[in-house]
Amino acid sequence: MGSKEEEDKEARRARKAEKKRLKAEKNVEFNTFSRTQVIIACAVVLLVFLLRFTYDDSSSNKASKDDDLMDGVNLYDVLGVEKGASDKEIKKGYHKLAIKNHPDKNPGCEECKVAFQRAARAYEVLSDPMKKRIYDGEQKMMEHSIQSSTVALATSNYKEEVVKGGGIWVIQVYTDWSDRCQAFSPIWEEFCRRVQDTGLKCGRVNLGRDRSLGSRLMGSKDSTPSVAIWSGTRELRRIKWEFADISVEGLIKWSAQAVSDRYAVRTISAPSELRTFLSKDDRSRALFVGRANSKDQISFVLACGSAGIPLIATTSKLSIGRSLLPSVKPPSAFVLRGDYISDLDTGIEVYPGSFVVLDRSELESFLSQRTLNIAPFIYSTNWPIACGKYEWCVLR
Repeated sequence: MGSKEEEDKEARRARKAEKKRLKAEKNVEFNTFSRTQVIIACAVVLLVFLLRFTYDDSSSNKASKDDDLMDGVNLYDVLGVEKGASDKEIKKGYHKLAIKNHPDKNPGCEECKVAFQRAARAYEVLSDPMKKRIYDGEQKMMEHSIQSSTVALATSNYKEEVVKGGGIWVIQVYTDWSDRCQAFSPIWEEFCRRVQDTGLKCGRVNLGRDRSLGSRLMGSKDSTPSVAIWSGTRELRRIKWEFADISVEGLIKWSAQAVSDRYAVRTISAPSELRTFLSKDDRSRALFVGRANSKDQISFVLACGSAGIPLIATTSKLSIGRSLLPSVKPPSAFVLRGDYISDLDTGIEVYPGSFVVLDRSELESFLSQRTLNIAPFIYSTNWPIACGKYEWCVLR
């Protein structure tokens, strides 16, 4: 009896041990299978992501290239047909250009390649009834565009006008259907009219027509109208609409500050600062006496900057100007050399001379020729008094 019970216990222990062993094997197999599944799943997800990223990247690059290719271009003009041209005329115009500009017939001709691609893109849109209807609708909307006397900038002329052409540009990115752009338009036009004789240049980019250039020039968080001031490819200052004084005078002040930043103009507010500015070294320098951040200041700073005057300062305090020339009346300007006055204890000796009338371009030439040998004379401008209708006068 006792041995039988022991045998039963032994059998139960053996069955229990076998169950544990089988369960452990199943767990190992399950864990191995699970790990394999996870690895395979991750690999599949990664592969899908890479394929999608590559497709999206190539698609976005293609779209960007298409935008650059067709920005500011009328599709009907590309194919050389009238706006109401029939499908047959559109097809005929495309075939004519495709044969003429085909890359195989014009190896090495970049212009032919661009013309061929433009013709293909134009035909793709105008030969599809739905795309053509959408395009015609957009063109009709653009016929009611915001008119302007300022320079129309687009991808086709931006580099030539702004980057290579030089100068300081105030550029607005706008859309015709924006209420804010329409409300801002008269302010913009008056501002540009007021500063047109200062050397400051105004231009506009239509975001609806030239999405590629407009997007590049807008701030990352900007909406239209987006206004910034540029020197070549360098952005000097951008309007923050929530803080800016959106008026003609406000834009003039904002532009004067940006131009002053561009040429590192100093503000003189005390006689000691003037003495330091005048006697630091023997480089040529210029001082403007007049209303701060005014149109006159813009004109003065741009003229001196174009002429290569290395040190430029402004002061709105008449007493500082009269310490140089007692009879001075704002707006006036002085161009002089530091080594001539640095040894003088008090006052400045004024060289006797007469006023010579110069316009802005002549002043630039006058200053640039004397950038290195202005001393020991003081040149003073006082155009409201002595110049009459002219912008600049130089005392020499």
